[in-house]
Amino acid sequence: MTSVPSRQRQLNGNNKIMLMKLNQIVLSIVFFLFINLAFAQKENPNESRFNNGKELLDLGKYGLAMQAFRPLTSAFDENPYQVIASYYYAVAAFKDNQLFVAKDMFLQINKNYPKWKKIDEVNLWLANIYFSEGDFNSGLNYTQRIQDIKLKEDASSFKANYLNNLSYNQLDDMLKEHPSDKDVAMNLADKIIQLPISEQDRGLLENIVSVYELDEGKYRIDEEIKSVKKDTYQVAVL
Repeated sequence: MTSVPSRQRQLNGNNKIMLMKLNQIVLSIVFFLFINLAFAQKENPNESRFNNGKELLDLGKYGLAMQAFRPLTSAFDENPYQVIASYYYAVAAFKDNQLFVAKDMFLQINKNYPKWKKIDEVNLWLANIYFSEGDFNSGLNYTQRIQDIKLKEDASSFKANYLNNLSYNQLDDMLKEHPSDKDVAMNLADKIIQLPISEQDRGLLENIVSVYELDEGKYRIDEEIKSVKKDTYQVAVL
């Protein structure tokens, strides 16, 4: 038969074990809550908004992406996303066919952050917008600002697409305005060679091929066709 003191000691031992287990449970809960709180404090609402905007842009939901980026385009404390959010806001606007909004935002970035790491891409977008609007001079201006070789090639493609859609007379006038632009001269030569032989201005064509060092074979300069050069078409590289 167990004595009363022995039983009391056994109960006290069991209570201590239970208390230790209870303390361990409490400590685990506190630690778990502390970890969650730490992660919650690290979560930045601006970062979440920016990432959400990027995801919407990637999904092609351009209007919603603009809404996500718009609050981040303003300058306020602890906002490291102002410039990049403004850039993606403009990209989303362009893809949403809001060209005026896109152009305005790209121009703001170009003016306020001319040394930004993605400024070449901004200039490329502006060149594309101006060419699409039919403003060759502005498009050419932003094309010439681009330093990155790959982006220069992209800008040349935008320029080529624009020139390809111009008529003979438009290219003729443009070459007089931009006599140093070989791309304009080449497109005008292409337009001339597409005409029937009897309608081709061989004087102008031969002059362009000679001055801009174009392929004589392509433009059939060696053909025995009487050439009458016009003085008003004497062009030279500036």
